[in-house]
Amino acid sequence: MYTIWTVASVERTPSSATKRLTPNTSGTMSRRRSSYGPGIGTGATTPVSRNSNVARDSLGITISHGHSHQQSVGEESFTLDNEDLASQLDPAFENPAAPAKSSRRVSSLLARADLSTSHDKSTFSELAGGHVGGNTTRRGGSFGAYGSRFSAGHENSIKYPSSRTARASRSSFDTTSFYDAPVDDLLEELGTGGDLPGFSSLGLRDAVRGLRKELVMAKIGSIPFENASDRPASIQTSNSTKPEVFTLRPPNNSLLGHNNETAISMCLIDRAKRKLLVVQISVQPHASNDKSRSTVQRGGSKLGQGLQTCKARVTGVKRGSSIIDACKVRDQGYSQILVLGETEDGFGELTLQVPWSTAKKIELPSKLLLHDPFQLGSGLSPRQKREGGFKRVLSQGPQALTRLQHSGIRGQVDILDQESSRHRLEIQLKPRNPLVQKIIKVCDSVLSGSESGHESVLRGWWDVTSWLRVRSEEEVDLEWTAVIVVLFSMAVKFIGDRRTQTPMQSRRRKGGLLRSSSGANVDTDSWEAMQTEEASLASSTSSWIQDSAWGWTAEHALPIPQLSPQANRPLRHSRPSTTSTISMPTADKKHLHLIQCMSLAQDFSKSPAGELALGRQGYFPTATSKDPELRQSALATLLMGLHLFREELKLDPLSSNSLHSLTPVLAQIGTWLGWHHWGCSETSYYMLENVEMDRWLFDDSVISAIRIPAQPFEPPSIMSHIESINLQSTNASFMTLLDVANTLDVRLSTGNRYDFSDLSQRLLMGLTPRTVVILKLLDMTHTASMEERVAEIASCGVDVPIIETLPEGVAAPLRAAIAICQSKPLTTWSSDILSIVGRDDIGMLEHQDHIVRANPKPQISPSHEAVRDVHTICKSTLEVETVGAYDGSAEQDRQAITRMIWREDQRFSEAAKLVHPLKPAVAQCTPEPEWSDTDLLEAQKDLVQTIAIRTLSVSPGRALLFFRARLPLFTERFPIHGFTLSCVMKPANTTVTADRNTYTEEKVSWAFFHAGVEAGLSISRNAEGIDTSWILFNKPPELGNRHAGFLLALGLNGHLKSIAKWVAFKYLTPKHTMTSIGLLLGLSASYLGTMDTLITRLLSVHVTRMLPPGAAELNLSPLTQTTGIMGIGLLYCSTQHRRMSEVMLSEMENVDQDDNSSPLDTLRDEGYRLAAGFALGYINLGKGKDLKGLHDMHIVERLLALAVGNKKVSIVHILDKATAPATVAIALIFMKTQDEALARKIDIPDTVHQFDYVRPDIFLLRTVARHLIMWEDIRPTFAWVKQSLPTVYQQRAKLTGCRSLNSEDMPFYNIIAGLVFSIGLRYAGSGSFEVRNLLCTYLDQFIRICRLPATNYDSKLTRVTVRNCQGAVALAAASVMAGTGDLLIFRRLRSLHGRTDADTPYGSHLAAHLAIGVLFLGGGTHTFGTSNLAIASLLCAFYPLFPTTVLDNKCHLQAFRHFWVLATEPRCLIARDIDSHRPVSVRLHITLHSGAELAPTAPCLLPALDTVATVRTTDPDYWSVTLDFAHHAAHRAAFARHQSIYVRRRAAYDAHAARMCDLSFAEAKVP
Repeated sequence: MYTIWTVASVERTPSSATKRLTPNTSGTMSRRRSSYGPGIGTGATTPVSRNSNVARDSLGITISHGHSHQQSVGEESFTLDNEDLASQLDPAFENPAAPAKSSRRVSSLLARADLSTSHDKSTFSELAGGHVGGNTTRRGGSFGAYGSRFSAGHENSIKYPSSRTARASRSSFDTTSFYDAPVDDLLEELGTGGDLPGFSSLGLRDAVRGLRKELVMAKIGSIPFENASDRPASIQTSNSTKPEVFTLRPPNNSLLGHNNETAISMCLIDRAKRKLLVVQISVQPHASNDKSRSTVQRGGSKLGQGLQTCKARVTGVKRGSSIIDACKVRDQGYSQILVLGETEDGFGELTLQVPWSTAKKIELPSKLLLHDPFQLGSGLSPRQKREGGFKRVLSQGPQALTRLQHSGIRGQVDILDQESSRHRLEIQLKPRNPLVQKIIKVCDSVLSGSESGHESVLRGWWDVTSWLRVRSEEEVDLEWTAVIVVLFSMAVKFIGDRRTQTPMQSRRRKGGLLRSSSGANVDTDSWEAMQTEEASLASSTSSWIQDSAWGWTAEHALPIPQLSPQANRPLRHSRPSTTSTISMPTADKKHLHLIQCMSLAQDFSKSPAGELALGRQGYFPTATSKDPELRQSALATLLMGLHLFREELKLDPLSSNSLHSLTPVLAQIGTWLGWHHWGCSETSYYMLENVEMDRWLFDDSVISAIRIPAQPFEPPSIMSHIESINLQSTNASFMTLLDVANTLDVRLSTGNRYDFSDLSQRLLMGLTPRTVVILKLLDMTHTASMEERVAEIASCGVDVPIIETLPEGVAAPLRAAIAICQSKPLTTWSSDILSIVGRDDIGMLEHQDHIVRANPKPQISPSHEAVRDVHTICKSTLEVETVGAYDGSAEQDRQAITRMIWREDQRFSEAAKLVHPLKPAVAQCTPEPEWSDTDLLEAQKDLVQTIAIRTLSVSPGRALLFFRARLPLFTERFPIHGFTLSCVMKPANTTVTADRNTYTEEKVSWAFFHAGVEAGLSISRNAEGIDTSWILFNKPPELGNRHAGFLLALGLNGHLKSIAKWVAFKYLTPKHTMTSIGLLLGLSASYLGTMDTLITRLLSVHVTRMLPPGAAELNLSPLTQTTGIMGIGLLYCSTQHRRMSEVMLSEMENVDQDDNSSPLDTLRDEGYRLAAGFALGYINLGKGKDLKGLHDMHIVERLLALAVGNKKVSIVHILDKATAPATVAIALIFMKTQDEALARKIDIPDTVHQFDYVRPDIFLLRTVARHLIMWEDIRPTFAWVKQSLPTVYQQRAKLTGCRSLNSEDMPFYNIIAGLVFSIGLRYAGSGSFEVRNLLCTYLDQFIRICRLPATNYDSKLTRVTVRNCQGAVALAAASVMAGTGDLLIFRRLRSLHGRTDADTPYGSHLAAHLAIGVLFLGGGTHTFGTSNLAIASLLCAFYPLFPTTVLDNKCHLQAFRHFWVLATEPRCLIARDIDSHRPVSVRLHITLHSGAELAPTAPCLLPALDTVATVRTTDPDYWSVTLDFAHHAAHRAAFARHQSIYVRRRAAYDAHAARMCDLSFAEAKVP
């Protein structure tokens, strides 16, 4: 027997979603590990082979869950493919001899696998079968292993999820494979410098083919075979005789459907047995209330929430025999079964059949037009004349038909005969005329409640069309004439004596086979024939004759020659055409089309086709076989339905032709019914509305053969009803098609509404959408606010094009509501509502792409005056990059924003010149009187050498300046600049170059590393296409320092997430120190806080402490191991990972002594331990109050012992290196916790006597640590600074009394710098002028003190400390004003940049350039945040102990200086014109949560987003736009994506009115 199933696929869900949905009962995740290695079978099960000869007799219906009901059960959504269905259920379907069962352990792995990622299925096959790398296939694991099991409940129902549901367990295959990685082999390879052959087992493969889908099946029903011989052919049968299944649905035209039940017909054609099986299935979805059945357990998560139940049942079965072939033909969304049946003559017969209607035979002509496969068109249009004469080529006609093939759109299908000749047929199932389609659908819909409501009008249209085509007369518009004949055929047989007869006219016959392509015979000499041929059905004259230029021909009698009777015969023309103003009618001229259609209707009713439609077995509602009450009311029901459709056309001025064409037909039917107000009398409704109705010739007869109901009411007018509602003179509701369909007696609706289903409402909305919407909107006009009206307009699906095509009187209240809401739209409105009110500028905020391309500026018109001469052009080449390897439009947009921010001066250009590495510096060497030229040259060279040190330090500052400003061109290599060692000496303008051998890339490697970082950080974070191929495209032949920095920058911007893991090993294998540093830090930053297992393995093999016991020492640079320590801290940021915390703490406490034969311990120097301190702080960032699972480690006590405790004298030189790391770790762990007790412990000593036992720079760190813990107590005042100082130093708090350099003051300077640095971190990115003034004061004092003379070693040592403090204070002041370009601070930083003395080290220049870059961060588009991660990253990047030389990394690795990227926030609000996308200057009004108000001008930096409530534009030239961060989360998310708002310029009168309003408001505020 045949079995029918429903199939629902279970969607895949990422493992992260599984973790959210799976309850964690134990608090920790247990992870199962296999004790069997690869290639070893467990022996748990015995593979069993499957019989390959078993035929599959099941039929499936695939239901795609998660969609609406109509989409789920639509005919296009139902597919059946035995092989596809079987392959979803069984991956080994194509190999029947595969084992039928797999290992239990493999099933466990499958159940634990993350279905959201792609894994190699062969891995599991190898584990189960014990054949590593073999081709052995197997049957898939048991369905639903270790998970929920879906089953069908009662009533053959199936539940399927309507939203994404988790199906994965808690661990992934990557995690499992981590423990089986060959770590020892990897360490050995890294130690010896060889290749790494074991990558394949490290889980480094790219994405591959994923696991099969899980399917949920439920049985609908079984249909037994009619006899034993009906068993279908085997699967191995050829495709030509293999059974096929297709589905189709009946058209839903019923307005009286009280449920959402959908009928589906499943058809199975067995060509071998020549039988057709049609199964009728009823599908009805409903929400399940049975909680016991809707709750399914899988992996601890409930999946029953949001499930839907779809109940399907078999309602009927039809069988057909002697069927050669069958297929589904489709035409404009309508489908029928085309059946090729056997006949006695062996030729075959084509019929159209559907279960809900009777069969219709398709007559084939004796000869067919040869099919041209290269023809672009699908066929001849109805009005297109075929080529005549010898150009028309006919085939010999089809022979015995054997097959139907290639069923396509528009009813096209190929028929194959016994000679294998293919003939193309086009079966028209629906009219091509949209008006005819609508009329037929309306008629069938209003008759849907009767027994003849199943497409009776549509089938009648088919029969009339076929009947008209075989007649000798030719119709110009066959479809329109046919639908009129159908309507008239229902009435003409009941009409008694006719009062108006059709005038006898000779009909035009179809043209014969001509030798020309001129078409039918038309008398070209007849004036009347020309007018009638070009006239429309709505008017008796053509449109051109109604124009003023030709109007005189109709107004005056013309001497027209006598024409022959045939020439005077009017021709029928039913295609509507555009009508204009009506001119004076021609006397005694009437349109005869209705009379002619009536005559055709009479002829049709007497024909065999008419007898079939109207006789005893007829399908028309007025047929003899129908119920008498139906016959009496059917014509009136059709008239009422078509009248309401006509009222719908009145709401669309573009449908005036259709309106005028339909009106005479309705008037004629109303006349036959005897309804005075519905007929063709002079006072009837239609005559008063259409001034051209008097041009039509009507039949004045009345139906008398049957009893017609009396006129119930006058024709309802939609325009009068709208007028009554606007005047509030009526509360009655307007009649709809639902009211007409509800009763066949056509009674006046009393205002009661019937409880129709949603399906009926949707069908009504499709037939008369404008009427439904307008009535719904008018019902709420007098009760709802303007905002509610506009929202309702959008909810009804009304958009701007619909409003523009409404009549003016109807659209007026809608436009009034839109105009009122346009100036101040609600912030909660969706984009659909905003587009209606013309505020696309607000709608684009949420839907704008993150990369905006402004339109190019118009080119300047050519002029004979040169803008720049050749010298200026040549000079400019040194000021900008010469290689255009990035998208200029992106940087042009950034430059436009920057110029708009600082439009009043050239501060940004000046800052860019200061940190430009390719522009020669300008200096002056003042010669002494006794110097010779040689001495002067030597002095100039020494000065150039000093300036070269300054030039090498500009890259970190330039990276801040052009942060995320460019989009790379992926067809070009991204350029990384070098440095210029030249200097222009004034006043002679001579160029002196430093010795290049002194500054090679190997000797100043970190300078070139920073240059690579600068290039990489200039790439926008939103740049797309940065993947493995592009990174390898930019890889140099030999690894270098620049590319290493470039990798770090890509990682800091998050672009290394897309790099293939094998590429990472390719970079690490050569053990190039700088490349390893850049790649490891970059990967850690890209995977910040993710605990990614693969990155953990990469970092672990670079850290000695992470190696297994007994492992060989790593042959790696100490700097690389320092990087590995910091990378682990970033990777496990804020995770409180116990194991990693133990590693970092033990590295800081390590006191292992080296033997005397080995050099000093260069690995665990202060820089390495400081990295461990920062890493420990990152792992437990801000978690001091809640150290989960770490209390037994005594972290706080151990860190305090290192930071402030006493140390053994024998190892004090070792533990002293851990003092700064421990202090930093405490500061980060207890950041913002307000733990006063701990803050007192970490603070500076209480007495000055104890200062002698503390290193001077530790005072700065301990001060910063205390105040980071007591975050809320920091105040930007001199009083707070004085109060925070020890008592002995409080009188010197302002530093004004320091007149000399003394080493005893070094603790004091560091404490002051620590306090100022804490203020800078507390108010970073705030732009507070109060804080700026305080910090500028201290910066001025440190600059002054640093310039004091140093005559001895003590004073020089003190100046080194003051210089470090000066750099820290400069960075603190710049951090507060980050991105603002504050001139007060910039003047001081430019002074620091101008230092050319030999005593200024590289680190001091580095701090000054970093401060310049911070001040102009991202060209004014970015600033710093104050989150825990931001503060920790700023402390790491601006660590107040700067290097002394370019290669100095002893105290702090220079690569960490770029961690400021993790603290940046894009907070620049950019206003863009919605038409040009260019940034514009707009006034803003910002309201904070505290109630404070700001009035900046965009583009500008916003305060911290957590403090902003609303941002509103107040510029009178633009419409107001409001960002509501407090109540609209989407606004906050959209601003985080692209920081842009779009404004639309007001019209001139609106802008003037807005300015006047602003002036009036300002005058009102003035006392």
